[in-house]
Amino acid sequence: QTDAKTLARITTGILHLGHVLAAPVESLDGMILAGAGTEITEMVLEKLHNFETLSGLRLPLQIHAVKPPA
Repeated sequence: QTDAKTLARITTGILHLGHVLAAPVESLDGMILAGAGTEITEMVLEKLHNFETLSGLRLPLQIHAVKPPA
């Protein structure tokens, strides 16, 4: 069970390497491009940016929030 406090809703413009998806990323027509639990790598990030430019994505994206180092 996911605590809502651990989620962040973002756009692809602030998606970074190492983020982990909390929910699937879907195209505007409902095709799943990356599943929940996917860690954002360079390849995944490029794929999502390209797909957003060409066809669009359902936004916002949901990621697991990362606590800043103490």
